[in-house]
Amino acid sequence: MPELAETARVFCLTAAVAAVGYAVFTDLRARRIPNWVPVCLIILLIPAALLGEVGVKALLVDHLATGLLVLGVGICVFAMGWAGGGDVKLIAALAAWAGWELLLPYLFATALLGGALALLLLLFRSRYGRALFERSSTAAGIIKPDEEVPYAVAIGGAALFFMIRSL
Repeated sequence: MPELAETARVFCLTAAVAAVGYAVFTDLRARRIPNWVPVCLIILLIPAALLGEVGVKALLVDHLATGLLVLGVGICVFAMGWAGGGDVKLIAALAAWAGWELLLPYLFATALLGGALALLLLLFRSRYGRALFERSSTAAGIIKPDEEVPYAVAIGGAALFFMIRSL
């Protein structure tokens, strides 16, 4: 029976990684993150945590409360126009996977990757970068100077480092 539980937990983790990958892809392509992605991540967290070494109390108090806290702060950030709604929901769901213990390292890694992403976009959106990438349809949407930063790349990239350690 323990092998079955471990297999189910690994399945949940793999499905969560796939959902994060899809969020990154859709944010890169259309600057939209479907609502089902954060919902799916929270649903997958519950069996993954319970099948791992996390008990019900730790799941509720540690992981889900962390996600709610980040969502609350994120709603304020969204209301001020500093982040998109999809980014806020995604980072809240992934903060729930991280839990209290890994929340600050996860947010720090997200900020570092976001800074690196912003620097890359500045480079790509420069005159030289546009000349290099203007023929690529995928890159064309990313390097437009007036386009938003696809921050799900940083949110998801940081999550991949911490999702496995969180459970």
